[in-house]
Amino acid sequence: MKRTEIEITSEGYVHASGYFRITADEPSTGNWKAELSRLVEETSQIRETYGKAMSDDGRLVGDERFRLIEELDDVMDHLIIIRSLIAEKTSFTITDSTINYHHQLNIRIQKKDWEADGTVGYFRKINFKKFGEWLKNLIEKLQVLIRSLAQAASDGVIDEVERNSLNKILDRMIFSVLIVRHQIERAEIE
Repeated sequence: MKRTEIEITSEGYVHASGYFRITADEPSTGNWKAELSRLVEETSQIRETYGKAMSDDGRLVGDERFRLIEELDDVMDHLIIIRSLIAEKTSFTITDSTINYHHQLNIRIQKKDWEADGTVGYFRKINFKKFGEWLKNLIEKLQVLIRSLAQAASDGVIDEVERNSLNKILDRMIFSVLIVRHQIERAEIE
């Protein structure tokens, strides 16, 4: 059974839902630093899985594709949790209105479940031909997030300006993971 379901229509409407895979022996999800650490681990796992898949036959097929989807689900979960912790809300709207993008997603968290509805506008595909190129870009964004969070938290308080800046980074990352995960599921990217 899949943990995450994503539907993106040809008009760009999105409905997504999933549940967080959190076990009793894991630390509380109330700590964004712990979630960030797990996000880094999951991203490293994706890089390893993708590297193995490419060294085998240079293609994403079968189990390799399903494994990457599961790992992207984990990354999405951690991004949503971090975004919720930074926003200090369990319901929030993420946006990316950079030039040509009109993405908006309303996310709601209830206990271990999350649900999202919104739109990804006309740009429903990532700008990379290969997953490896996208992954490199995600890792760069993750490094920016880590530096930004460290700087914002250096005084022990994340103020409104810092929160908005962090939310913008997280929003773009969530949209990126959502779209690339959908493309992998549909075998539209290698």
